[in-house]
Formats: sequence, C-alpha cells, structure tokens
Amino acid sequence: MTVQGIRDEFSIQVYEMHARLALQTLDHSEFNICQSVLKALYNEVSPTLTNEDEFTAYRLLYYLFTRDISDLTALMTELLLCRKNERSDSIQHSLDVALAWLLGCQHRIFKLYTSAPLHSSYVMNLFLPRERAAYFKILMKAYRPWVPITFITSELAFIDDIQTLKFLEELGNVVFTDSSRTKIDCKGTFESLK
Repeated sequence: MTVQGIRDEFSIQVYEMHARLALQTLDHSEFNICQSVLKALYNEVSPTLTNEDEFTAYRLLYYLFTRDISDLTALMTELLLCRKNERSDSIQHSLDVALAWLLGCQHRIFKLYTSAPLHSSYVMNLFLPRERAAYFKILMKAYRPWVPITFITSELAFIDDIQTLKFLEELGNVVFTDSSRTKIDCKGTFESLK
C-alpha cells in the first residue's frame, strides 16, 4: 500500500493486522517490515484511532529478540521519561520485560510472559527459546541434588510437562534421576551442558 502512495488510517489498520498475523506465524522478518512501516505511518498520518502503544510495546520486545541494545535503551528512555503519566498496560508490560532482561532476571521474564497483554506473548515467543535455554542452565547450577520436572515447567512458563520434556529433548544432555523422567539430576545435567 505504501508503494502505491496510500498512507492513511486504513493503511495503518492493514499493516497492524498484517503484523499481528506475522507474529502468530513467528515470521519475524515480515513483522519487522510491518513495524518499520507502522512507525513511519504513525508519525505521518496522526490517526485518531490508533494502536500505536500496542505496536510500540511490540517494538521494544522485538529489540530484545534482536539484542539491539542501543535501540532498546533509546526507546526505553523515551517511554520512561516522555510518557510517565500515559503508559498503557502493553507499554508498561514491555518496559517491565526489558528491565528484567537487562538485569538478567529470567524468573521475572517468565512470570511476565504468563501475563502478557494483547499479542505481546507472540513477540516474546521469538526470544523465549534462547532465554529458556540460558535460564535452564542457571537453574541446573543453582539447585541440588535434583528438581522435579513440574518446577521446570512452572519456571520456564510451559503449558505442561509434555512441552517441558520436548524442550529438554531438543536441548539434549539432560540427566534424569528416574526412569519416569519426573526428576532432573541438576549436577549431572549442568556438567553435561557445559
């Protein structure tokens, strides 16, 4: 639409919908294109009905996925200083996630994931596999002698133990203390993950 020079509220709605669909299918490159166009359209069109806060929140979370520290801190600064009194739930949530990520507080990231507003969880799904692997290693180093699989399910914000076991199989080198695979040997797993 922007190629044809159509830059109005309708084009904003189309790009917002396209971005949401890209998120649902984990198409991060298409989402990023939509985000770039939306950022420009929000500045040019000044729509009356807008989801700008929603997509600003997604952009902040996307910077976590790309590990773009300079854009992340610039946007955080803008949101913290310029929009102190007018933060939407989605912006506040993304700021909380970004701060937790910068501080290395994975426990908080996963708790925030479970309460993500709108489509924020879809954006977080882009970087959660990386964060899960890192946090799992931390848990294996911190706990002894073993942890139940249910604890890992809860800490890593999986829906159920089956999803957790699938993640652990993909991660590889996980040592269980029992044949039913309900307890993880922390020391053995940590040593094998080095």
